[in-house]
Amino acid sequence: MLRCTSPSRRSSYGVYDPAEDNNTAKRLSLIGDLRRAIDNNEFVLYYQPKVNLADGTVIATGSAHTLAASTARIPTAQRIYFSGRTDGLIAPLSMWVLEAALRQTEQWQKSGYDLSVAVNLSARNLQDGTLPRKIRQLLSTHHVGANSLTLEITESAVMNNPEEAVANLQELRDMGVRLSIDDFGTGYSSLTI
Repeated sequence: MLRCTSPSRRSSYGVYDPAEDNNTAKRLSLIGDLRRAIDNNEFVLYYQPKVNLADGTVIATGSAHTLAASTARIPTAQRIYFSGRTDGLIAPLSMWVLEAALRQTEQWQKSGYDLSVAVNLSARNLQDGTLPRKIRQLLSTHHVGANSLTLEITESAVMNNPEEAVANLQELRDMGVRLSIDDFGTGYSSLTI
């Protein structure tokens, strides 16, 4: 949509441009596919091992990517991009990832593997005042200790609404959840002197 304003009239008008339309049939179809995939548990969570270089043992995992069977024709990066930019999708997708990661961690620990898992959180997750309660419930449901979960956040995610984000992060830390800054130094702070 091209918007022009006339200084003399203080009015504006818009000219439709299909390239600027966020509600294309393809995009709306993708959003519907993503919502169905979340609701129907059609995602598969893949993990990146974190290895102790001294002895080669896997000591932790990070959740890497999700892939939905119903949206396999659309690249993973595009699905994640749209879910993060679409109100109502990033929160349920993040909760799905957390639940799946903790369920898998429970299975690993029951099989004798003392592994922890790291999961990325978005800025929208950090603004949810119920996030600590939801995570506490997931940890309890899957019998996983809070210290087996690391939440990876970007520094820019904290800066969107610092008061709410810091309150949530403090409560999570007090529960024993580990916190990690992802992409440190690419936003508001760095280790340079």
